[in-house]
Amino acid sequence: TVIYRCSPDFDECEFVGSIKFVDVVHTTEFRPDGKQLAIGGENKLISVYASDTEFEHLFDLVCTAGVRCLSWCRNLRCLASGGEDMAVTVWDVLQQRIQFQLQKAEDWICRLDWSPDCQTLAYSHFGGKGVRLQVLDGMESLADAPAFQFSVAAVDAGQVNSQGEGGLSSRQSSGRRDSLCGSLEGFVVRLGESLGERDFSCLTSGPEGLFSGIRCAQEAVSLNHTDDVLRCVFGPDGCLVASGEDQKVAFWDVVVQGKTQELIFGNPATALALSPCGTYVAAGNEKNLQVWNAASGEEIECVEVSGDILSLAFSAVPANLLAVGTKTDKVCLFSLPDLQEVQELDQGSHVNALAFSPTAGWLVSGCGTDAYHGLLTKKGDHMGMKCQVHQVAPSSETCEYKGSLRFTDVVHALAFSASGKVLAVGCEDSKVCCYLPESDFELLTQLTCLAGVRALAWAGRFLVTAGEDCQVTIWNVPRERVVFQLPKMQDWICSVAFNADCSLLAYCGYGCSQVTVQALEFFEEDERRKKIQVPGRELKSAGTVTHLSEDDLDAEQQPVAKTISLSFGDIKVERSGSLEMPFNRATLKSAGTVSKLDDPDSDEDCDEIQEAPAVEEGKPKARISLVIPAGQAQELILQHETLQLQPPAPPSQENDEEEPEARRLRLRSITAHELRLRDALQTRIRSDASRSTLSLPHTDEVLSLAFSPDGQHIAAGGEDSTLAIWDVASSCRQAEFRVGSAVLAVAFAPSGQFVYCCDFDKTVTAWRVNPPERLARETCEDSIKSLAAISSPVELVAVGTGSGEVKILSAPDLEDLVVLNHGGQVHSLSFSCSGMLAAGGGMDDMHGLMTHKVSGEGSMKAVVWRPAADCSQWEEVLGLSFKDIVRATAFSPCEQALAIGGEDRAITLLAVTKNFGKVAVLPAAAGVHSLAWTSDSKLLASAGEDMRVSVWDVLDKNVVLQLPKVNDWLCSIAFSADNRWLAACGFGHDCVTVWPVEVYEDADS
Repeated sequence: TVIYRCSPDFDECEFVGSIKFVDVVHTTEFRPDGKQLAIGGENKLISVYASDTEFEHLFDLVCTAGVRCLSWCRNLRCLASGGEDMAVTVWDVLQQRIQFQLQKAEDWICRLDWSPDCQTLAYSHFGGKGVRLQVLDGMESLADAPAFQFSVAAVDAGQVNSQGEGGLSSRQSSGRRDSLCGSLEGFVVRLGESLGERDFSCLTSGPEGLFSGIRCAQEAVSLNHTDDVLRCVFGPDGCLVASGEDQKVAFWDVVVQGKTQELIFGNPATALALSPCGTYVAAGNEKNLQVWNAASGEEIECVEVSGDILSLAFSAVPANLLAVGTKTDKVCLFSLPDLQEVQELDQGSHVNALAFSPTAGWLVSGCGTDAYHGLLTKKGDHMGMKCQVHQVAPSSETCEYKGSLRFTDVVHALAFSASGKVLAVGCEDSKVCCYLPESDFELLTQLTCLAGVRALAWAGRFLVTAGEDCQVTIWNVPRERVVFQLPKMQDWICSVAFNADCSLLAYCGYGCSQVTVQALEFFEEDERRKKIQVPGRELKSAGTVTHLSEDDLDAEQQPVAKTISLSFGDIKVERSGSLEMPFNRATLKSAGTVSKLDDPDSDEDCDEIQEAPAVEEGKPKARISLVIPAGQAQELILQHETLQLQPPAPPSQENDEEEPEARRLRLRSITAHELRLRDALQTRIRSDASRSTLSLPHTDEVLSLAFSPDGQHIAAGGEDSTLAIWDVASSCRQAEFRVGSAVLAVAFAPSGQFVYCCDFDKTVTAWRVNPPERLARETCEDSIKSLAAISSPVELVAVGTGSGEVKILSAPDLEDLVVLNHGGQVHSLSFSCSGMLAAGGGMDDMHGLMTHKVSGEGSMKAVVWRPAADCSQWEEVLGLSFKDIVRATAFSPCEQALAIGGEDRAITLLAVTKNFGKVAVLPAAAGVHSLAWTSDSKLLASAGEDMRVSVWDVLDKNVVLQLPKVNDWLCSIAFSADNRWLAACGFGHDCVTVWPVEVYEDADS
């Protein structure tokens, strides 16, 4: 995208610059006030830039397909997009999320625009001969409005064609049921509208409905078959029936883990069903349907149907029926036990799932023709993506059509709750919609999974989902959140099932020749949770290892010099220049895998490692030499890292002959000006050899620490369930507080009067330091990830949770004040001196081991809020997305800079007083988990997955001190207020290590 600035009379244009992308750009759109520029294209992103700050990149909105058109609303907060996903999407730019989507068109959207009053949205698409006009209701007009809702006033948008036919649909309210994803035919769809008050009492029947938590009771059991198991179902007596590619139907006694009987089917059984009373079992494949007596194993009947069988379902109320869904777009109803076909129901597309209501006699079929097994992304109405609803007649064995629920993707899974009052529908688009059949199938709630849903099962208020994410997920439906996940499998999961009392969960899928049975138990969430130990060494990634040959270390133990050639194919270019690689190259960090060293007998002083594949002409290369000291280990650890090559801008006429030192001082002065720091004297740091390194012992791993405001004490806690207050001068414990479980985070109040901690049991505790006593305790509903405290203007505590919320509590009584929304797991919190709060996070259930992440996915971002004078209201002033999970945030003591670090192996520095503009990006060797500033705000310490503490000069943007490497990840670091001590703790360490340091200003510099 090339940008020009036009003269007032538009007779001349001045070149401003260009923004390069990795794919074709199709559309650009300035915000009506000209302050932001949105750009969309084939890269499936909408990138937003600030035109008033030299087009600084603000954030990306992730789309599902290429973007072809954009249009800003005049309220400055809404951006509409359209393109290859065939749908018009309206974004809330302030919150960086989708507000709503219109119904899919038949082809790509090519143009769209807002009306001046923002009440109508016009768009056109390929294959359409007119312009569609969509009327919108209920929109706030202010750009900084805290929230707003759009609703579509008519079922279908009006269409105006070249002949003048058509028009807008009526805007009168019909008073019919609302839906987010699909609706009964003839019912109005209101998109983006709040669901309002919802009654989940229908899910609390039964013993399991009284509990709010679920967990594993014991280790899972594997029931082995000889080939892939594709279907499993529990009988009312607790017997488990399973079938699959081994052409058998097996009955399992789960308690003794043995087969009670085995029925020969003769074909891979891809469909399986057991009658509610446990009398009949049916299996199907291709055109063959076979029914047995479940108790005796005797074959009752074998029939041939008109098409390949995809799904089966038994009914006991009001008549004994067997429904068979086929690829011929029909549902065949058979009577029992004679297995006579009594009715054929036309569905219009493949019948992938069937479900009978346990009480009311509803028959629901999940449909959608998908010949590409989920690989086709552009789907249309011709694929019949819907659920058809029939009612079984009380006096006969026939069904009456009642209506259909339409969806935007193929339906693969259906499940009625035990009471029959809720129907769950799982689709290829990763959505699960829950409907109320007794209220004309009103939408109760909608859950968003990670991938397409292939199987569903109910247990009271809990709903199990599984499918293309290869994982079993358990939801608490009334709270609309995930409460439990089982380990991932290697391939898609096809089937899940609960036993009668919901104490056992069975699941199976592709690529697995066994049924896994997991014992579960239900509990109240305020019940004491068991401590789950996750050793740090199991989470540590050792990177790529290349071994040096024995010849590389000669008998005389001379240092070995090697040179490595690195080619940079994808370079991130920044304005400030130079290739920055400040860390100790004795442990080289690279972006890829390096092969073994060549023959050391070469005459060359330095041997080259095998060249990387050739890159295009003009791609920069770098050669890095490293020396391996004599006598050290004969292996070189190579960990992933992003190296940023930053070529300097073309020099101006007056400084063509600028010396390197002069250039360094000039860039240093620019950074100091942006951060409002004095740069007359350079701040340096070194280890203080006159004092000894301190070790403050605990009985288990220490996970968090904090210095007191005067720097005389350290609060630390970890897996030993103890919060200890240490006197640094004497290395003695001044106080000790027992906590119910592992301490996850510790924070000192800036006033020095209080210390706070949070533990594994979701509890926050406030303690008085002198005299030592517990003041208050508060238990949260969700797991706690981070903690921060402030004393001015009032005493407050901020708690970051795993559900994406930041709770502001009064201190020290820990009363709820405000709840702020981050959107991802909040791994870090930091208060500024004036009370601004920064939160960093992102969803991470894999402890940093997942490498393929999508920018913006799981809310990988940092958010900053500014409080009102009484702290009752908090305004969001920054929402900055990152390419990976944010693990650390830290305001500088002077409040001019905000440092943000995370798993993207970079530390981003933002200028607070310049609208949080980006000042610099410091390349870290590995993921950053903790940050700490010196009191003058010129030095910044970082630590994390590189297993060492590095101290940066933020003005020169280089490392000035590195402390010795430890054997596992570091979790927490802190400087004392007088800058005389630097403390650290982490996984695998049952102590707090405190290094003596000396921070001083170099007058010679």
